[in-house]
Amino acid sequence: MSDVRNLALSKLQNYIDEGRVKAMGGLQKLAAEYGIRKDYMVKPEAINFAEEPVLTPMIDGTSYRMTDHSRGQLLGRASIPNTFADNLTAMGRQDLLRHNLRELLPQVSKEGLLFRTVGSTAKGVLSPSYRRMDASPLFEGYASQSLQAGYVPYRGDVTDTRAYLSFIQPQVIELMPNEYVVMGTELRTSDYGNGALQYNLSVLRLLCQNGMVGMDMLRKVHLGRRFDGQEFAGTGGVIELSNRTMELDTKTVRSALSDAITGMGKSMKALEQTLRDKATESVNLASALDKLRKGGLKKETVERVKTMYEAQLPVEALPEQPGLWRLANVVSMIANGTTGDEHLDLQDAALSLMLPALSRKAA
Repeated sequence: MSDVRNLALSKLQNYIDEGRVKAMGGLQKLAAEYGIRKDYMVKPEAINFAEEPVLTPMIDGTSYRMTDHSRGQLLGRASIPNTFADNLTAMGRQDLLRHNLRELLPQVSKEGLLFRTVGSTAKGVLSPSYRRMDASPLFEGYASQSLQAGYVPYRGDVTDTRAYLSFIQPQVIELMPNEYVVMGTELRTSDYGNGALQYNLSVLRLLCQNGMVGMDMLRKVHLGRRFDGQEFAGTGGVIELSNRTMELDTKTVRSALSDAITGMGKSMKALEQTLRDKATESVNLASALDKLRKGGLKKETVERVKTMYEAQLPVEALPEQPGLWRLANVVSMIANGTTGDEHLDLQDAALSLMLPALSRKAA
């Protein structure tokens, strides 16, 4: 057995040991978040704003901190560009920003807004037609079925806008000489309007833990019944929504997810063969970098991809041979140095280089 293969097997065992802790932590975060999450349907006229340096909506006298994501959603519901709001804040004219929101929200979003709150934070400001789902039981079902199929936990976490959990198949695959990977799956969703429910295939390079995610096998968009504004009658403009309907919708989606997991084996084999075929392909670097730029990567990130691709790095960091496989691993290696949503987006971009016809940008 080669030294490189021995190293790959050793790395795999380390990832399995670490993964149990990371995946359990992700599930615990999901359960804790759902335990304190509340949903409110709110008339625009019922929203007040605290006189603070940062945008702070108030519902029934309670102030809520905004994430960058939910702040952008709230501004969007009033058709106020982020740049305009940022400029007013930089000039110290938060009073003018609050005035614009109070004036425009009733006109642009007269049907109401769905606030999804977690403790004192508003993590989502959504359309009345947003289909509420709870990720927690979906992830529990995914974890249970994956364990039964012989997969092992790899990682899991909750960001400001998304949650994800992944499992790997503890079977080493040699794509080409001294290039070892394991295949796996990842469940990802956003309860806050930053993407559909996705069940993805994933690839992990063992020597360096470079990961790639894509090829969504299940897509469920959060669209449901449109809220009727007449339901606000006699409520003071604020309704705390029941979880009963959400639980029914979640149960239906969980059944569809279970079917997708059962049929994943064939898709995983097809991806393995495609990667074998693609791993030795050459790459037009300028064209590939342009694709990454158009796909949403920041200019400085694309420049870093170019620099690292052309650099001399040990095989434990990147594949030695130039080409498509090395470039994809550069992107996923950069992802390893990031967190949250940026980490997920970079892993998507890595696999999109290998599978341009099959990968997609998260909705």
